[in-house]
Amino acid sequence: MVEMVFAGDIQRLEFDGAQPFVTMVRTQDGRLLKTQPGFHIPLDELRFKREEIERAASKFRDRETMKKLDGPSSELPNADGGADEKLPFSVYVQEGELIDFAALPHIVAKAMYPADSDLDQYAVTRLNLDGELLDAVQQRELIVRSRSGMGEIKWAVPRLLEGGVLLPIELRPYLRKRGIKLVLLPHGSGPKYWTIENAAGAIAQQEGMHDEARGSLLDAMMDAANADDMTVRDPHTCLPSRPKLVRQFYELVTHEDVNSWLGRNDAPYRWMSEELANPVPQGPVVVMVDGRAALPVRSIPYITGWGLAPDEIAKNLARKTDAFARMQHTVAFHLVGDTSVKMQPVEWDAFAVKLDAFAAELRARLPDAEPADQRGYAEWRQKAVGLLPAGVFVWFDEFERDHRTDFSVDTVSFTDERGGERALNLAPYMDADTLAVVLEDFETCHQRQGAASTQPPSDDLIEFRAWCDATLNASDWWALSDLQPSEAAMLLCQQDPHAAPEPEKTTTSETTPLDYRKLLRAFEDLAKSQPGPRALSDWHQHARAGKLKYHGWIDRYASAMDQHGDMESEKEADSREMQCTPSAASSRTSGPHGEGITTAQVAAIFDALPYSAENWPKRLSDTKWLKPAQVALGAAGGATSLWCPAKLAELIHGREKGPAKQKTLEALNRRFRSNPALAPWRDDWDEHYAMFNDADEAP
Repeated sequence: MVEMVFAGDIQRLEFDGAQPFVTMVRTQDGRLLKTQPGFHIPLDELRFKREEIERAASKFRDRETMKKLDGPSSELPNADGGADEKLPFSVYVQEGELIDFAALPHIVAKAMYPADSDLDQYAVTRLNLDGELLDAVQQRELIVRSRSGMGEIKWAVPRLLEGGVLLPIELRPYLRKRGIKLVLLPHGSGPKYWTIENAAGAIAQQEGMHDEARGSLLDAMMDAANADDMTVRDPHTCLPSRPKLVRQFYELVTHEDVNSWLGRNDAPYRWMSEELANPVPQGPVVVMVDGRAALPVRSIPYITGWGLAPDEIAKNLARKTDAFARMQHTVAFHLVGDTSVKMQPVEWDAFAVKLDAFAAELRARLPDAEPADQRGYAEWRQKAVGLLPAGVFVWFDEFERDHRTDFSVDTVSFTDERGGERALNLAPYMDADTLAVVLEDFETCHQRQGAASTQPPSDDLIEFRAWCDATLNASDWWALSDLQPSEAAMLLCQQDPHAAPEPEKTTTSETTPLDYRKLLRAFEDLAKSQPGPRALSDWHQHARAGKLKYHGWIDRYASAMDQHGDMESEKEADSREMQCTPSAASSRTSGPHGEGITTAQVAAIFDALPYSAENWPKRLSDTKWLKPAQVALGAAGGATSLWCPAKLAELIHGREKGPAKQKTLEALNRRFRSNPALAPWRDDWDEHYAMFNDADEAP
């Protein structure tokens, strides 16, 4: 009920029903003690002096009296902010943070006009606020305080007010009258900086920990922070600091600070940030531009269920709207080369005129009878989208934020509301021709997105096969003798059924949800008319015979598998020939019995020469210069491949230069002398070792 109980305290009493947060106390002998940053104490231990409570209560009664005199327009600050929920604008302030009076014109104007396209309106509002704020101070709508003693500045003189500050709680009524909601962000609760106790709570909620486990995690984090094993930050500067005693409710940490500590302690989980928790939106109309999700403007009518028609879109982006304006914080862009260029509001006038002219043409061509109106509306929906510019897009996050506000229950109501009228449908039903119109001039974006995520690093069929095995588990699916129609349709659309994809909402570099539906229908029909087990190769052949559209990866993979079959046959023949015909040690690549060592053995034997055991598997699957040492290619990107250790050591040694070359040679030689697992290849290695030493001794 009261803002403050101790005179001079610049922080409000934070209370969550159990543990008040106190920054100032008075001792029994009357001394006033200020604590920074403050501390939590049980509610039943709070004690106040009678005169201070009576003084606070008198202020509250005076405010009630002023409310009665001023009428219903005068409002008390609402602690929970419930009355602010319907306000169209917002200002975010950290709890306990003071607001500079000099910055207030910018804060208010920016809250009302945050977009770059609203710069003119912002500038006018910013200038008008200089005089308006001065009047508000004179009429005591605003209380400006001295930064040093927090006393009220009663002289409304610009020179004196410039250095003054405002308490957020006292600023709220002024902002509310102007349609601006004041949102107080709790101390250390993200999204970037967190107190240790809030961080522990967030991780516990993420991992589904019970209260005891959360307490244990908090204790471990506090021990790490006090032992300087986990970085903590000063709440004022957010810079790393080393306080004598870390407090769980005061010092701050980031996701990176905590995850670095979790990684050093081999924790099986990491603290996910908000960006990681919210995946990239998926859908046939979502395009990626410079790694950011975007929507073609032509897709907006379809994803909103025609809640935003093409003419409304053009007028809103032209900023020629009435009180029912929408998309006011959404800006459209087009690509010039690889650069996103913002479209100015005046550029939309031409498209608004085109759409108005088309509507006038329909009205003139068709009479006003009801059936004709329906024919005209049908033609309007079919052709109006194409009058919006091709290749123009809006950022998904900006549009989604505006749409959530524009179609909230507080903004618009429907007499007979049906499902989906307030939601965005990123996978609306569209025939192939309509989808082509929506994505016109966006093929490059789709190709760029596909090249980054769905294309293998090389045209070599062996590498392509390994890549598909690693990303799609292709070898596992190819080896199965019986696949379900849905599994086959997903795979032919380059989607791994093990990854639980949403094929009805996913567009790849070569296929759309419509292609998936056609494949699935054809495969289900075949399974019903001709029951029996079918492998992936059988479904592939059926799709080719029926001239169905599918992703081209399966064609290349089938070719790679055919080539692999031929190579295996040749290896078997060579193996039989080697068993009958002896060969020189230098010509062997795999030891006397034709086998090699596994990737895991390579990591164990050759660790730190010059790579660590952790990155050897990746090195063996990605590096072309090690291919000559590969005896047999395995699945999953080379994890099950076999390697000739003598050839591998020779390649590693040959890659070194200068003084390190001899040091590496000696280290590898010790490996072959001391490790029994390398004994079968010791003769091959000795030959290389002798050749190198002879070359060094030559004049």
